[in-house]
Amino acid sequence: MEQLEQANRPKPKLFYGWIIMVCSFLLMAVSIGLINNTMNQFIVPICDQFGVTRAKAALLTSCVGIGHLIAMPFVGDLLKRFNQKRLIRGSILAMLLVWVGYSFASNIYILWALGVAMGIVNSLAGLVMINSVVNNWFHAKKGFVVGFTSTGTGFGGAIFNPIASKLIVAHGYQYSMRMLALISLIMCLPFLITIVYKPEQIGLLPYGDEEGFKGDRAKLMAGSNVGMKRREAVKNKKFWILVVVTMIIAQGVIGIFHHVTAYMTDLGYSVKHISTGERSMLSAFQESAQAVERSEDGALVPFWRFFDTLERQLDHGIKQVFERARQAAARGQGLEEWDVSVLKALSLVVYLPDTQLPTTVANVAILMADSID
Repeated sequence: MEQLEQANRPKPKLFYGWIIMVCSFLLMAVSIGLINNTMNQFIVPICDQFGVTRAKAALLTSCVGIGHLIAMPFVGDLLKRFNQKRLIRGSILAMLLVWVGYSFASNIYILWALGVAMGIVNSLAGLVMINSVVNNWFHAKKGFVVGFTSTGTGFGGAIFNPIASKLIVAHGYQYSMRMLALISLIMCLPFLITIVYKPEQIGLLPYGDEEGFKGDRAKLMAGSNVGMKRREAVKNKKFWILVVVTMIIAQGVIGIFHHVTAYMTDLGYSVKHISTGERSMLSAFQESAQAVERSEDGALVPFWRFFDTLERQLDHGIKQVFERARQAAARGQGLEEWDVSVLKALSLVVYLPDTQLPTTVANVAILMADSID
């Protein structure tokens, strides 16, 4: 009877679930986009701060995974047993507090402990909780809503990575983490204010159920049983295989992802440019071609010209080496312009294994060719 009364109530102009969807998108940008996708920016600064290896710094990610492993099985029960609004709000605020706590950690062991705490609170403020809320609010167009909220992870990474890299360079990683927490709090405010776990809590039906009443009341009243309950799943071998495989893939991908920025820094690339990806292969080809556009027919783009399109992305110390070489060539101090060009070409292939491109005189000569004649 209660559902029938809800179905007969006049519909609001804007279904409240759409507001929940947009706010969930912003929360995903923080809970996944910041907490997971931005952590790679902090690996090198953490290593420098505590004097540890990258492997130890990257263990922070594993500690977050342990926290997830501890909390994930109980998220559903906690949301059923306790006041959902208070639990969700508390988890979001705790997640941001733990993130700020990272910046105050005095050693790597405290950082690891905070990582476990992050995994626990992030489980209650992340993907599982958001999908549960979306599932409660939408029985139709569920695929679209889940897909839209999931894109928040990429959106968060896209905005937080460049902000983090610039703040790290300018003020250090501790200040960067605190400012990102403040920005995240502002982004989470809409969800904190508007969160309603189930539409029935404010006298509404899930999106799509009102049409179900008109077409098939029995189906709406009975609901649908899809999948299996937890006590059934834990006895299923396929479930545990899926859990183990998913954990291995997730930890492997995240581990590689978090090491990429550190590796690119070793090669001399500025963190700022790694995070924003402002230079593309297309622009490198375009600028190199423009450099020889006024040359005679038969001109080739020598390989070293690609260095000029990348030089602005290099750290200051690396650029100084080439600047000193250019000055020495201009003054005739043992170098010529050709020597500087060879140095540029060699810098582009120095990290390639010899099995791919042996750095022989013949190969270097081919890379330096600037004409088909």
